[in-house]
Amino acid sequence: QVHMEVTGKKLLLAVSGGADSVCLLHLFHKLQRELHLELICVHVNHGLRESAVIDEAFVKVMAEVRGIPFYSTVVDVKEYAAKNKMTIEEAGRTLRYAYFEEVRRETGADYVVLAHHKDDCAETFLFHLCRGSGVRGLGGIRPVAGTLLRPLLFARREEIETYLASKGIAFMTDETNLSTEYSRNRIRY
Repeated sequence: QVHMEVTGKKLLLAVSGGADSVCLLHLFHKLQRELHLELICVHVNHGLRESAVIDEAFVKVMAEVRGIPFYSTVVDVKEYAAKNKMTIEEAGRTLRYAYFEEVRRETGADYVVLAHHKDDCAETFLFHLCRGSGVRGLGGIRPVAGTLLRPLLFARREEIETYLASKGIAFMTDETNLSTEYSRNRIRY
């Protein structure tokens, strides 16, 4: 069990529009007054699919309805991956985290809060094992890493979706998560 002290902090919530990040936004908004939180919502459109603009608009409305400031950017993951000899997944992660850090510094946020969950942790372990990672890489995803917080690592994706359904909260589904073109998805399915 890892303790994350966030009372009175300014938090940058990374929200893609998927179930896990929508749950993150919902939960932190519910706790905002009680914990005296200042929340900011950030979204990255990876430029990989036309429907991503719908996800961005969805997240923007979710933030605005809750009175949470919204930041977003569009990045060209394919170009960055080709230029830097990276996989699409690596390039997306690099660009996403760079933007999160840029907005965190610009807004003075204390932490970037990510919606990784228990299933992500298992996938990361298997992914690193298959790629021949060292001992540190086999540790999976850490709940606290510098200015990154991952408070949902206790929950499985199925539990998150069940919770959202019980509250009548909608979320977006990224069709690329169903494609086995990406190595993480091959592990997932």
